[in-house]
Amino acid sequence: PAFRRIDPALWRQALAALLSFRATNQRMHNKVMIVHGAVLLTGGRNIENAYYDHALEYNYRDRDVLATGPAVAEAQRSFEEYWNFRHAIPSRALKDVAAAIERGRFRRYDRREDWEFGPSFAAIGREADEAATVRARFVEPLAVVRNARFVSDEAGKARGWLKRSAPRGTMELRRALEQGRADILVQTPYLVLSPAARDLIAELRRREPGLRIRISSNSFASTDNLMAYSGNYRLRNLYIEQLGLEVHEFKPRPAVLPALFPDWAAQDRLAAARVAAGEQKRPMYFSLHAKSLVVDDAVAFIGSYNLDPRSENLNTEAGLLIEDAAFAQGLRAEIERDLRAENSWVIARRALPLGLDTVNGLVGRLAGLSPIDVWPIRNTTSFELRPGAPEVAPSHPDFYRHYREAGSFPGAEGWMSQEEIVTRLYKAIGGSLTPIL
Repeated sequence: PAFRRIDPALWRQALAALLSFRATNQRMHNKVMIVHGAVLLTGGRNIENAYYDHALEYNYRDRDVLATGPAVAEAQRSFEEYWNFRHAIPSRALKDVAAAIERGRFRRYDRREDWEFGPSFAAIGREADEAATVRARFVEPLAVVRNARFVSDEAGKARGWLKRSAPRGTMELRRALEQGRADILVQTPYLVLSPAARDLIAELRRREPGLRIRISSNSFASTDNLMAYSGNYRLRNLYIEQLGLEVHEFKPRPAVLPALFPDWAAQDRLAAARVAAGEQKRPMYFSLHAKSLVVDDAVAFIGSYNLDPRSENLNTEAGLLIEDAAFAQGLRAEIERDLRAENSWVIARRALPLGLDTVNGLVGRLAGLSPIDVWPIRNTTSFELRPGAPEVAPSHPDFYRHYREAGSFPGAEGWMSQEEIVTRLYKAIGGSLTPIL
């Protein structure tokens, strides 16, 4: 992701934000690859080692979908819309890039050896040339689905000041959620619900009181975006107590790792050596980055859309919306595996003394109306399964017999780390930043 590497001068950032706050904050978040106009790949992955299990600090649990058929042409049209957009310019037209090219002061990558891939990429090169391997991994898993549509935001999403139409991607996902009657399952790395998203969930619950909404997201220990997690932490009481969400937070070293990441053990040893040598702060961990939705085992979505205000109103997004029961059931099984107790903590109400939970709930609702929240006691926390106990939902009458508190920040490095202090400070005073998280 470019935003982690581009470091303009502070005065440039301040001036850009002052003159054009929305344009400065908007990012093209779409992830689309189209091969020969015949094959589409879209989902959550960027182009970086951590998205392909080749990093040593952390790697992502991500998801993409491969498609052929009419959806490819839809994706091609979207790509051309962005390619020809008035604000899309060739990189050579940038003054600093043009100057670097003119001086010749940049590294060239003319040969494979110039990339310094290292030994961990040797297997990929071999396997890419093995027709049987390619067929087993990419062709044989393909299945015909009833309907698949590529959905994307328009280029320059919501840039106008006088008249802004609702973003296409946001409206498509809203319509999918409105079909929910029994079960909605969401996987998102960042869980920061805007007021509009909260209103939608409340409306769905009023219409279907028995509707179950489960969300898989990052924990404090697995997140790659501390500010986004802090926004989640600030609103957690509201999610559980008012909206009735079931929230599961992904562990940094879940039990499912060997199945998702076959080379985990070898890379973990390399990372441990770096930690011992003082070259790395913490052991290698896994961070959730998949963005997916399943509605009533009938509709599924895989794409780039996070459950946060930035995806809703600022960033442009894309993905594949699939209407097919078998596909939706398969995706649900994948996400439910991540929800299991060995892979995630569950967020639930704490067993507080009678009366204190009522006071906490009132304070939490008032804090939700203000950018400031200094109340120190939380009604909700993380829970872990007791050894030998069966998993049950937080609403189950035996939940507290089966689960025990794991603390607000399980998996944190040490006591009251710098990251934990930042999260608590944001919870107290950072409410005004929520719309751009």
